[in-house]
Amino acid sequence: MEFLSYDEAKNELTAPVKELKKRFNYSTCYARVPYIIYSNKSLKAAKDAGLILCGTDIDGGADWDPNVTPEHIAKHVLSYFADGAIACLHVTENTLKALDIILPELKNRGFEFLTVDDLLKVKNKKAPFGINIDNVNDL
Repeated sequence: MEFLSYDEAKNELTAPVKELKKRFNYSTCYARVPYIIYSNKSLKAAKDAGLILCGTDIDGGADWDPNVTPEHIAKHVLSYFADGAIACLHVTENTLKALDIILPELKNRGFEFLTVDDLLKVKNKKAPFGINIDNVNDL
């Protein structure tokens, strides 16, 4: 996110958090750096927003692209899903439609759905690629 200003970086990090709260009344302290590009600006923006940066295991099969179908997204995610996986999905209409395919199939396969906090407790791990910064000036 080096190409983004501090304010743009902070917005990229906080927009999905706000969307989760708005759509599902769910609050989280986890975020993924857009484009998986870590920089001093993105790290400071995450810290200032009170977010812990967390990695993911599965991308959404270009779910951010409006031309990608829900079926493609679902097939991609389901083909890579494994125990403990964290999928990176974007807030788009096609992704939301893909979830109508993905979630029932994962349930059918015996998966349980957990928050990142609960997953980390079960696995006794820290956040994948977790970065929780106490002093950005030490970067």
